[in-house]
Amino acid sequence: MQLNSDEVLRKRRALELEMIDAEIRAVLAEGYPLSPPDIREALVKRGWTIEAGRAKNTLKVVYAALGRLTRSGEIRYHGRDDRTGRKLFIDSQKRAELSEQEMERAERERRESIAGREYWKKQAEARAQIKTGLLDGCIEVLLASGKWMSPKKIAAELKLRGFDFSCYSQPSSAVAFVLKDQPGVKWRRARSGVRYYRIDNGPASGASSGETSFVM
Repeated sequence: MQLNSDEVLRKRRALELEMIDAEIRAVLAEGYPLSPPDIREALVKRGWTIEAGRAKNTLKVVYAALGRLTRSGEIRYHGRDDRTGRKLFIDSQKRAELSEQEMERAERERRESIAGREYWKKQAEARAQIKTGLLDGCIEVLLASGKWMSPKKIAAELKLRGFDFSCYSQPSSAVAFVLKDQPGVKWRRARSGVRYYRIDNGPASGASSGETSFVM
């Protein structure tokens, strides 16, 4: 049976489309999400030239092939490129594998996040306990002294008593922090700018309301 010219053209057109689809499947089978221009560039590098329908707009041919492959489920839309905003396409099987990897990564990050929160919660609790112990120690030192003391001198006395300052890079700053605005603890500022603290052995009168300069 002899085919007429229209049938020959249709068969030739169908064959060309199958070849285009097969080439694009092969490009995307490598597993990388690609945009239509990237796919066209990859096809050219493979030594392929678009002849289908004698199309002048080769990118239009690529888009048409991507539409067919997407409808058939062989490839999938993969979002847009963050840099160019172009649509990205990926092989469906590779996308499924990627989904599993993403789920595993999300679960791993979730577990790490929970572990991280627990770690920092314990750290905060430990610091709170240390801070409470530091405040108690400072008050004991001030009560025993009954004199004006600088944070540096208080820290030195605490070290002599065996207090562990290992978690503080600046012990004197830590002392000044815990004593700041503490009820019953008086303070005055020396001309050098350093605060000095004292606790009267009598009834607590609260923190000093002014910043009286004096020479120590």
